[in-house]
Amino acid sequence: MTYKELDLVLGEVHAACLMGMEQVIAADCNLQAAEATARELGSGHILVTQQFAKAMIEHNIKGGSIVNISSIVAKMNNIGQANYAATKAGIISFTEVAAKEFGKFGIRVNAIMPGYINTPMSEVVPEKIKEQIVVCCPMGRMGEPTEVAEVIAFLASDKSSYVNGAAIEVTGGLK
Repeated sequence: MTYKELDLVLGEVHAACLMGMEQVIAADCNLQAAEATARELGSGHILVTQQFAKAMIEHNIKGGSIVNISSIVAKMNNIGQANYAATKAGIISFTEVAAKEFGKFGIRVNAIMPGYINTPMSEVVPEKIKEQIVVCCPMGRMGEPTEVAEVIAFLASDKSSYVNGAAIEVTGGLK
């Protein structure tokens, strides 16, 4: 692939793995835990966005799109997820700033905030909790990965050519 073929950068280097993340209650949050979570979940977005934006600018690529993956937890602030929620909220702020800075070069930067999606990450959530999520969700179910992918594809397409700096919820209406 050459830079000229690059239209979309998905600003997600990896998915968060709840199996490896301990619950972090805000009152018990220590600086090392916060720094580790920020490094694990946030730094990749920054580095990928920087590198691909620089490459698009250097090669005068207009109409490029960078899509960062945040989480609805950035807004819902679940108990026991202080570090995760703060980091995912930071991704939204970073996306908004990057959109302002790179927009003048014809590069759009947006984020999506998936809700509870049927993925390996959600498999570790206890069944009782998933049932509560489904009851609270206006759509009455958890989302599918393809539904998230469709939103990413839209943000990567020319159909979203005036969408810049947005954080789009893919939650089935769960708030």
